[in-house]
Amino acid sequence: MERCLSSYIDQQLIPGELYYKYGDNEGVISTLPAICTALLGALAGHWLRSNRSGSRKASGLALAGVACLLAGLAWGQFFPIIKILWTSSYVLFAGGWSLLLLALFYWVIDVKGYHRWAFFFVVIGMNAITIYFLQRFVEFDAIAQFFLGGVAKHAGLLAPLILPFGALMIRWLVLHFLYRHRVFLKV
Repeated sequence: MERCLSSYIDQQLIPGELYYKYGDNEGVISTLPAICTALLGALAGHWLRSNRSGSRKASGLALAGVACLLAGLAWGQFFPIIKILWTSSYVLFAGGWSLLLLALFYWVIDVKGYHRWAFFFVVIGMNAITIYFLQRFVEFDAIAQFFLGGVAKHAGLLAPLILPFGALMIRWLVLHFLYRHRVFLKV
């Protein structure tokens, strides 16, 4: 952190104690690549709202994903891919994978029409902001421990998976309740 330009600038401009175990992705300079990440998503959304055919949209997203991924890998040779600092090479690399996955799921769900399997994810996506904020106030891990702690003790090799899976399912059940009652938090 002593030899990082973004950390140096943050220490000069932001008063108080900053988080610097490995760097800070919420500093002054790291905010610019984060804005670029949001712009990649906005551009992808703009592309999906266009009048192009579904196959053309999916192939365009895939092409953009490959381009970003390759650009990120190439740029990473000079400016390392570091998530915690949210480097520009990380934005391109992660954005590339995100665009490729978006292209795949758009093609499978919207173009080909295989959508029944995705209901689990639809429930999460419809209230993603809600669960993001709710987990700050509700101890889902403690609830999972209460209901599944005994099962986890006797699960053998699966023990490390029981409690995280239980916490995920409790979150999903809360979201499913909200989904069924058409309660959606929007920003």
